[in-house]
Amino acid sequence: MSRDAVLARAITPNRRLMIRCDAGVYTTRVETVEEGHFTTAAPFAGSVSAPIRPGERVEVWVPVATGLVCFLAPVLGRRVEGVPVLVMAWPAAYHRHQRREYVRTEKRVPALITLRGDLRRAGLGYPAYTRNLSGGGVQVRVTTLDPRLVSTGQAVTLTLDLGDCGEPVHAEGRVVRKHCLPGCGQAADIAIAFERISPRDRSRLCRHINDHQIDLRRKGLL
Repeated sequence: MSRDAVLARAITPNRRLMIRCDAGVYTTRVETVEEGHFTTAAPFAGSVSAPIRPGERVEVWVPVATGLVCFLAPVLGRRVEGVPVLVMAWPAAYHRHQRREYVRTEKRVPALITLRGDLRRAGLGYPAYTRNLSGGGVQVRVTTLDPRLVSTGQAVTLTLDLGDCGEPVHAEGRVVRKHCLPGCGQAADIAIAFERISPRDRSRLCRHINDHQIDLRRKGLL
């Protein structure tokens, strides 16, 4: 079987990746690449093996130099090869999230972030503000959210108030990076890649970024 070059570069031994299934999101690594399938170290939740079952279809996120390669992979089975591993079918299709597909600018706007599946604050969310913006994602700073509740690959919803007298921008995405601020308790910077945003809201966001950059150039700050 001829392998796609992007997948062949992304799925290589020792490459770190994230697996999302019904039980949660887990970080692990590629162990081997074989004809028609690949294996990953069986992920653990603490000291307990993650409950990922053969026959289950999981979502896989692989960080690469240009962003993320994402795909669905059926779990073919489990076995032991020195360490317990999951055997996954080679993906038939994938999607790439490019890091610089859109212009990014530093801009602070009010935001509200909600962790999907967070029953403790269902429908409430956590106040935040953006540190930078792009049409493909944002980085937000949160000061009221325990960073331990946030993990790479986690699904979130986001609301942005652009301050243009229009409706808030709504987006769904995933955490691609988290940085806890030393000595600041519950403060963290969280980078989010958009997965779902309406064309209208993305257009508004890109226009807002463009107007901001024009203003910076006019002031000699860019």
